[in-house]
Order: sequence, then C-alpha cells, then structure tokens
Amino acid sequence: MAKLIYAIKQYLFRNQKDVKNLTKREETQLEKFVKFGALIYTKAWIAAPLASEVPFIDLKLWNDLKEYELFDFEISNAAKCLLERNLWYLSDELVGLALFSDSTVT
Repeated sequence: MAKLIYAIKQYLFRNQKDVKNLTKREETQLEKFVKFGALIYTKAWIAAPLASEVPFIDLKLWNDLKEYELFDFEISNAAKCLLERNLWYLSDELVGLALFSDSTVT
C-alpha cells in the first residue's frame, strides 16, 4: 500500500517544477497503476483483515478484475494470474467462514 500511496503522490504532483520529470511512457504506466490501485486494489486491501470476509472479498475481487478487462486488459489479466496463485488456501473449512460474513446475501 505504501508504494501505491507514493505512486499517487507522484502522479498528482507530476507537473510541478520541483518534481523529477517523467517520460511519456513512465507517466502512462504510472497512470495505469494508480487507476488500478484506486479502483480495484484498495477496496480488497481495506476489507482483507476480516477473516470471515476473505472468501467473499476474493470472489468480489475476481469479478472486479473481470469488469476491469474492459478498461485495461493487460493489467487485469496480470492481476488475475497473481490472484489465481494465491487461492490455494481456500478449503472447505475456510469457505464455511463466508457464512458468517455480513456481506453474504441471505
């Protein structure tokens, strides 16, 4: 999260004289990173400490990444690949925790 906050600051102050000048490519990549972080990553990161919410959060994150494909396929696809590698922890017992989530629909 610290890198995201720093990237947001860089992006916001990119046109000031005191700040290091970015190339056009760096500015484009920075903009993509900041948009992804602000729109997708932050929601999942804030809710992550709640253990009963994690299975639901992962499903919501997956759906958000599928929707984000319309805006930036490259970043969405890379994030989905990373998420797939981290879903190994889901088991029958852990998915049962989702029953105690306030987010699930009854």
